[in-house]
Order: sequence, then C-alpha cells, then structure tokens
Amino acid sequence: MFIGATPYREPVAHALLQGFVQGLSRRQDTCAITTLRTLTNLNVAIHRPLVHKILTQGGFSEPLRYAAATALPHCPGRDSPATWRATLAVATAAWHRDPSGINEGILHAIAYGIGTDGHTQLQAEIRTEPVLPASARNIAAWLLRNHGV
Repeated sequence: MFIGATPYREPVAHALLQGFVQGLSRRQDTCAITTLRTLTNLNVAIHRPLVHKILTQGGFSEPLRYAAATALPHCPGRDSPATWRATLAVATAAWHRDPSGINEGILHAIAYGIGTDGHTQLQAEIRTEPVLPASARNIAAWLLRNHGV
C-alpha cells in the first residue's frame, strides 16, 4: 500500500503482473494468489483483464478463481454489464456443477463487484434470481438498499 502511494506504483505493478503471468504458466497458484492481492493493494487496474480471464476461462484452480473474484471489486476501473454478465454466467454454471462453498464465495464476490461497479439493474436481477445462492442474492439486495434502490 505504501508503494501504491508513490510514483513507483505503475512500474512495480507491471513487474508483478509479468511475474504473475509467468507463475500462471507454471501453475504456481500460491504465488499468483499473493500477487493478485498485492496488485489490488497497489490500486492499479492493469490486472483486471487477466482477472476476468481467470474467472471466465477453464483451467484455473478454485482458490485462484476465488482470489480473482475477491480482488475484482477492489480493483480500480469499471466493467460493462455485458462483461459482468459473462463472468456471472460462468461462475453460476460452475456453482451448479459443484455447489461448494468456494464456488458460492466466488458468486458472492462477483455480485459484490457488480455492486461496486454500480450496475443496479444487474444487481436487481441477481437479488431475485432463484438459481443463485442466497449469499449472492443477499449481497446484491444489501448493496441496492445502501444505494436507495
């Protein structure tokens, strides 16, 4: 966080992102998870496209997908409703195949991220969608109430 307040934020973030991509190619999830947290603390958005890739394409571990989902709401920038819908659809399908706590946590984080991006229409849909876990519907409802919707 200290580095995030300095002019070195962007160069450090780019170096970390390069290491992150290399670690992913070697399937070093532990390092990747730590790097995601660090990039988020640096308050940069350069990893946002990679986070979406982790959340929408196969081949990534559940812990890494969870780390990506929880990093996204705190990452600067904003995604379109279409991008969020694609991310939500993939996570929903994963949860239906395996309704584990981690897949539920991923959906909860995605619903939270949709709220932090201010997509109230999509949040309203999540709030009433019976195929989603209660935790995702509840966070959408809570965020809508806090925005007066």
